[in-house]
Amino acid sequence: MWEGKEAFSYIENKTFDYGLVVFPFHDRVLRRYIEESVSKRMMNIFREGKLDKIIFMGNRDVPPQKISDVGIKNTSLLPQKKFKKINEIGNLFIYSFDHQISRMYPHENDLDHENKILWLKKDDIGIYRGDNHKFVGEHSIVVRKNTPETVKIYSDQIKTIKLGHDGGYILLLFAKSSGLQSNAGFAFDRQVSKPIMLNFMFGNYHEMKEGNSWYRVSPDYRFLAKTEKYYSWQIIFFMVPLDKEAYLFKEMILSKDKESYFDGFQIYALSNKID
Repeated sequence: MWEGKEAFSYIENKTFDYGLVVFPFHDRVLRRYIEESVSKRMMNIFREGKLDKIIFMGNRDVPPQKISDVGIKNTSLLPQKKFKKINEIGNLFIYSFDHQISRMYPHENDLDHENKILWLKKDDIGIYRGDNHKFVGEHSIVVRKNTPETVKIYSDQIKTIKLGHDGGYILLLFAKSSGLQSNAGFAFDRQVSKPIMLNFMFGNYHEMKEGNSWYRVSPDYRFLAKTEKYYSWQIIFFMVPLDKEAYLFKEMILSKDKESYFDGFQIYALSNKID
């Protein structure tokens, strides 16, 4: 209990409004005390298009590279050497993730950037401007398909990233319809490691007339019946490890549902710092 309260004070007083605090989903004590504060900062990053730093927080018995583990199979682990312990609260260790963060796309804080991405056309599926539901900005995009098959849709523009030195990560941030299987990601010109999800179940918001309202998801969400009264959104942060070479990539949408909404696409580069 004491550690949870002190962790909350640390986040409120010693992290930036645009800092991402990553902690284990299954740590119920931390969730009780800091989840809402962390989620509000996730919303700040999303709304303002600013990501200043990333810190990781977890029990001393949890290796820092495993703090981001959300129980999803086949995800990559972070390299332990890139974590630097900066504080401790009892048995709680706090680490900085030692990378230089720079925003790639959109170049300015454009909350409707997803509507300006040119998506390649495919039969039995379409991407339209979303007016019925939105998370930020004036519009979202809605993907509708007329086939039961899973469909991948790619952007028409090829982008380039070259992190140099010792490589780093490319980070994608977006919001999607909560509770659906459809997702977004990247398609690269060659094979890359599997992505790392960050705070996978923390950024959950109901869409309401007076604005988006945060809500908590039960750790047992997989086994509970859905009783939501409101349309809901989930903020997604995930990053893909890359080496120092140049990569070509496109944005991609993986459509598994008959209808799904996406909003607020943002891309950041995380470069390894030179020691």
